[in-house]
Amino acid sequence: MQDFIRLVFGPAYVLADFTAFLIVINLGFTMLRQANLSFAAALGLFWTMRYKSLVEAGVNLGTSLWLITQTDLGINAVLLGNIISNLVVNFWWEPWLVFKHGFQQSAKCPLVKFTAYHVALAGLAGVHYLCHGWLPHMGWLGLIFTGMGSIVGYSVVFILAFSCQIETRDLCKIMWRQMTGRKYLR
Repeated sequence: MQDFIRLVFGPAYVLADFTAFLIVINLGFTMLRQANLSFAAALGLFWTMRYKSLVEAGVNLGTSLWLITQTDLGINAVLLGNIISNLVVNFWWEPWLVFKHGFQQSAKCPLVKFTAYHVALAGLAGVHYLCHGWLPHMGWLGLIFTGMGSIVGYSVVFILAFSCQIETRDLCKIMWRQMTGRKYLR
């Protein structure tokens, strides 16, 4: 992200690396929530979620204000407050509501998977953040290679980390069929 902004808009508009890292984590965690929110909307669980938004807003506002007044983090304090409120409230509350009130099932197994996805996302973003400083800025070609390498690296890590899940095996079969034209993976 930083390289793209540097190339298109110039170095004056580049955010600090830690700020960009927090934006990426925030975006990733928000994207992981979308399945829960879609199911909650499809199942009509608005009334059961009525207090969640208030609690989330309170945690977000309280944490952000505390971080702003007690630290020198600036905009990072607001981003951290948002991440913390996502982890403290949305992380468990939304899946629990969907499974308990929507599917009438235990949310234990989905919460374990959800935790694994969050840990994998944060870990990969952290590794990318740490390794990004080692790569030289090589213009558009470097941006393309870095982007392709990130996509391949993330895909390989996610496939290896979650290869025991049925969804990942099905995805691998679909990818194999698309690449080879064969019907089955041998």
